[in-house]
Amino acid sequence: MLPEAALHKTPSQRPAIAICDQSALFFYLHCDCGSAYTSMLAADDPFENYASSLTDLRHFNTEHPLYGGEPISVFTPNRNLRTFSKDIVTHLINPKLPDNSFIELRAGLYLSSPELVFARMANYVSEATLARIGMDLCARYYISPADGEILDRSSFLTSPSDLRKYLKAAPTLRGCAKALKALDWVRPNSGSPRESQAFLVLNMPFWAGGYALGLDLLNYDVINNKPAALGKQEGPIIDIVNTEHRVGIEYDGRDYHKDKAKDDRRRNIINSHGWTTFTLGKETLSSIAETEKFAHQVAKTLNKRIRKPKNWRNKHRELRNQLDLRGR
Repeated sequence: MLPEAALHKTPSQRPAIAICDQSALFFYLHCDCGSAYTSMLAADDPFENYASSLTDLRHFNTEHPLYGGEPISVFTPNRNLRTFSKDIVTHLINPKLPDNSFIELRAGLYLSSPELVFARMANYVSEATLARIGMDLCARYYISPADGEILDRSSFLTSPSDLRKYLKAAPTLRGCAKALKALDWVRPNSGSPRESQAFLVLNMPFWAGGYALGLDLLNYDVINNKPAALGKQEGPIIDIVNTEHRVGIEYDGRDYHKDKAKDDRRRNIINSHGWTTFTLGKETLSSIAETEKFAHQVAKTLNKRIRKPKNWRNKHRELRNQLDLRGR
């Protein structure tokens, strides 16, 4: 999680400016936030000409790659400074926010905490999309803004327990109730956006369009019987698992699948520990019919029956759209 010392803790000291909402989310998903926060800002800091009093919005560099493009979303404590343009949208800061709502990047410049971002995004997206965002914020990866490469974090941004603690400390925050519902589907330690999508579409309840397979953990170390820690891989890791039945799902896309001999040795170790694994490829996940076949295979091994309500197919298509998982 983010270091405690980095959190802005004094409710009476509202930040002069704080990056928020979609802009803050983009920042988190494309930065390794385990290092000093000042190092996250490139030399061409978009706020370098920004007065800490937020008196002048005209010098804002909206083309900076870490904020996701235009318009940039920011908080301001002053109603008179609110502005809406093609470059920037400002929102008033809620005076009743919990203490750990902002992180200081540098003097005068703050970033909404991952917990506040999760709560605020409930006002813009569906519960399923919010669950995907929650998994991304609790994931072990970030995405390089330069080339889209999936990279390992040096530390976690947040956790489901920290998200829940924050939401319970802010019951009057708009979107809080919806965020708490979405949080029930969030699991930490995802290794890629595809793993998050696969987990949710296979695990969400039938009424939401999922397959309710009872999967519980991601990136599980089968030798040490626990989720793999960041930067440490002591034994073979399975992407998605049901620990009770020792059934795992591996999303086909990692380097070890390119080395057959290494992959065979790895599978032998996994099998020797009593695990049954299934491989989920990109083509299968992208096809509604193939995903259906795959889910039934896993369900049979888990001794589960897939009981779909009458409107399930429409709900399933809706779920896939909300997870950015279009299917044929």
